[in-house]
Amino acid sequence: MLNLEKKNIFNFLLVVLAGAWFFYIVRSFYQLSDLTSVYQFSNEALVLSALWKHPTVFLGYASSFFYLAVILICSMVTGTFLLAQIRIAAQAVLERVVISCGLGLAALSYLMFALGMIGWLNPVFIKVLLLLWFVLCSWYYWPQLKSWKIISFSSILPSSLAAKIALVLIGIAAIVNLFGVLAPEIYYDAMVYHLALPNMYIYNGRIINFPPLGFSYFPQNMEMLYTLSLLVSGDLLARLLHFSAGLGCVLVIFVLGRKYFSRSVAWLSSAIFYLMPLVALESWAALNDLGLSFYVLLTILCVINWLKKGSTSEFFLAAAFCGFALGIKYVSVPVLIGALLIIGYVQAKKKLPWRQVVVPGFIFIAIVFLLVSPWLLKNTLTAGSPLAPFYTGKNSIDLDWRGSIYERECEKPGQTSLTIWPTEILRRWQSVFQENSQNSFIGPLFLFSLPFILISLIRSRGDPVVIALAVFLGVYIFVWWTQTEIMRFLLPIFPLAGLLLSSLAYSQKVIRYQRILLQITVLIILFCNLGMTLSALVLKQPFAVVAGEETKTDYLSRNHPWYPAPSYPAIEYINKNLGQDSKILFIGEERSYYAQRQVIANSAFDVPTFQKYFKSAKTAAELVTRLRQDGINYILLNEKELRRLQIQYKIYDFSSRDLQLLSEFWSKHSRKLYYKDDVGIYQVI
Repeated sequence: MLNLEKKNIFNFLLVVLAGAWFFYIVRSFYQLSDLTSVYQFSNEALVLSALWKHPTVFLGYASSFFYLAVILICSMVTGTFLLAQIRIAAQAVLERVVISCGLGLAALSYLMFALGMIGWLNPVFIKVLLLLWFVLCSWYYWPQLKSWKIISFSSILPSSLAAKIALVLIGIAAIVNLFGVLAPEIYYDAMVYHLALPNMYIYNGRIINFPPLGFSYFPQNMEMLYTLSLLVSGDLLARLLHFSAGLGCVLVIFVLGRKYFSRSVAWLSSAIFYLMPLVALESWAALNDLGLSFYVLLTILCVINWLKKGSTSEFFLAAAFCGFALGIKYVSVPVLIGALLIIGYVQAKKKLPWRQVVVPGFIFIAIVFLLVSPWLLKNTLTAGSPLAPFYTGKNSIDLDWRGSIYERECEKPGQTSLTIWPTEILRRWQSVFQENSQNSFIGPLFLFSLPFILISLIRSRGDPVVIALAVFLGVYIFVWWTQTEIMRFLLPIFPLAGLLLSSLAYSQKVIRYQRILLQITVLIILFCNLGMTLSALVLKQPFAVVAGEETKTDYLSRNHPWYPAPSYPAIEYINKNLGQDSKILFIGEERSYYAQRQVIANSAFDVPTFQKYFKSAKTAAELVTRLRQDGINYILLNEKELRRLQIQYKIYDFSSRDLQLLSEFWSKHSRKLYYKDDVGIYQVI
């Protein structure tokens, strides 16, 4: 009796501590969010009813959705064909669909890379090729359809109330995110390189070497899919693909959760991921983090499948998805490390000779390297180093990549010794709660789940699936900790924390009332996350332009939180008034996507091209000569954005001699063609 009372007291204390932890986290986060945005969203969204007055706008959306369906169907059928060639073991329908789509999209990306390298980026050719591929896939798929089992709703619908609410929230979030997707692109990274590079490739008809932009040497598997999108339909299709990648993540999480836990765990963990405000912000733009997350999750799914079944096909699939993930973003290296640790442990546990223990790991690495090698080879041929722009070597071209600035913004500043970790933990902890901080958009669930993840591991008692999830989670966090502090880079492994938290919320080893309280707590946070998302969407103000009540030009001509100091009116002037042979140098403006002419634009991490010109010129006349020798006859100057970049990044290094030379250049050797809102177009004379 005494032991029973002690146990009850202990369980009560656990609930009290968990409640205190919940109120601390939630109170710290949601003072950032104006939850009245639910009303604001409802009020402003009423303008969408005017969409039916603008049939051309509606037809534009319909065209992009049509091509999205074409691409996804072609990808699924192509992936199904590839799966048949490697004779993969039978899978549930939904699992086969997501794996097939993953394989097919990867194949499509590599096809676009090949066509880009040989100079076949022609809109008519690509559109005809895609439609012919669609017809071929339809012809191949129709007979195969008979062998596919229809997905039974009873097999996927949740049984618990909390999971049903989670499913409804996923549906609401998807609709909300769609409003953000339909608005024109305004996100910095998309306009600097995710869409700007594909746009540049299309203008030149091929993948070109572009030293002024260091980002052009990053792997671009997602950008190849965006190149296809711009060729056949436009940037809305690119955003829809990234939006679809977010929904693809939900499906992979569901497959993983249902297969190794339960349907309720699957839906709750899917909602934990998809209701993150960061996922919403990523879904609205043509970025690459959701695409990366999709392939990281596919890698983890296939590694766990191999761990449970020992299937060689699953092993090769995991390596293929891991290689494609690395071809999207180098920050996915931790998933490779985690996979190698699990493979090594499984082989060592069989007590095999050491050669047989290490050989599978080398095979895995070889496949990964093979799939990322096209980008490494491209960099070697164009920049002289596979690791450009981070390392260029002695015989490489001079990229002038400002690595120290990139390290300050994207990598871990300062030292990594254990002695400063307590200070680092406190600083990073505080950064998550800072208003207007990018890190705050992860929402509170990840931090809230930290102690519960530990409890889940203890109660799993060696469950290989839970251990594998913990290995990937631990390795990813450790590598992230030593290299960066940007929470966005952890996006691919947030679902693993959600799975572990959800598994605890439905674990039979947990007292029933504690499970219910944990489920209610998670749902409260999900509702609040939706409020944060609506608040961010209201700030974006997409409704009038989505409904056709506001023009694209008007929308892109005013300031937005994610689009300060807009230069779109000036770029529109360039597209309408300057000849096709014009070459424009951008100064103080990194976002070149909307320009339909040959432009030179740098990022904040590059030494500005204009600085190279005036530093190497002795006189203003010589500066003009150098510009003309390289075909530059116009300059776009965004004064407001230049001031912001100079304060934040110190992009220009001006000496007194430089200022005198530039003063003479602007007064005697340039003619103003256009000027509005601190943005001007100047002709070099």
